[in-house]
Amino acid sequence: MAPGRVLIIQNDATENLGLYEHFIMERVGADVVHAYSMRAGETFPGTEEYSAFIVGPTPISANDVQRHPFLAREWEYLSRVIGSGKPVLGVCCGGQILARLLGAEVV
Repeated sequence: MAPGRVLIIQNDATENLGLYEHFIMERVGADVVHAYSMRAGETFPGTEEYSAFIVGPTPISANDVQRHPFLAREWEYLSRVIGSGKPVLGVCCGGQILARLLGAEVV
């Protein structure tokens, strides 16, 4: 069975997944959401549309999520992603955000 589509959540205009993003797009197909530029009222796609998720890096600290509206919205979305039981990978701060959502302390 072929893997389903992947949602890549990009959290910064310059920090991204680099060549990995292109590889994933070519191999299994992916959509990219530029969370940092989402406007008020825009929403993330439904978790049912994807088989896996990747949360990209940002220079913002995972401890400052609530100070950045786009990350606060993403936090709520990632709670649903985790609840879906589907695979999710966090890169750099993306991993720290996931760790905090799962109850870890990030220092």
